[in-house]
Amino acid sequence: AAGAAKEGELLRRFAGCMLDTLLYELEEGLRRVREVNQGMWGAGGSKGELEHHMSYARHLFTTSLSTLELLQALVQEPPLAALFATGGLAVRTATLQLGFLESLCGKKSLQLKLKPELNLTDADFGFKPRELLHGLISVLLVCAEHEALRDALAAHDDLDLSVLRKAAAIMERSHALPPEQLAALTALIAAVQTKAALLPNAAAGAGAGAGAGAGAGTGASSAAAAAAASDSPSAAAATAG
Repeated sequence: AAGAAKEGELLRRFAGCMLDTLLYELEEGLRRVREVNQGMWGAGGSKGELEHHMSYARHLFTTSLSTLELLQALVQEPPLAALFATGGLAVRTATLQLGFLESLCGKKSLQLKLKPELNLTDADFGFKPRELLHGLISVLLVCAEHEALRDALAAHDDLDLSVLRKAAAIMERSHALPPEQLAALTALIAAVQTKAALLPNAAAGAGAGAGAGAGAGTGASSAAAAAAASDSPSAAAATAG
């Protein structure tokens, strides 16, 4: 029994370290893109400095995609999915999901749209928003089979249902998910909305657009959600190719 408890604790620590690693890699990679876009690096013709930051960003995005692929593989095992989606790690998994979905599909994505005068592309940074978004959503769908993660999403301060709907619309119009997974994502958003609405101090973000887009992924509401998603530069980039 003691050995099993120790093994469980080691697994929890490993899972926590993995989330921290992915959080760091993505945060730092996206920060490099934002800073270059804002002219913080490479001003005055310092091409060496600019290349240094782009090179580091390429490294960060390469490793973050590798970490995300490993996470996708791990959560296919039910006990490991439960590890990330329950207990103390549920909130951390929700934080990672909501934070980066906002960066890729929400208002923050405006900061990632490279200015034409820079003559740079996402490829110069190794930034692949479509792959990142698909990876995050794939992990989310598996982990959200657990009630604890749905509860963590609903109660999270960063919850913005409009961002989740945009992500669903992008997945639909880019045909990145099979129909059954797209339906599961739509159902998840509805479930989180219902849970958030029942909380004593319902988050303002949870109610955003509650009347429209709740059925993202089907019919006219899906088309409207897709149109809204096109306003998000990173979201638009995620559907390219």
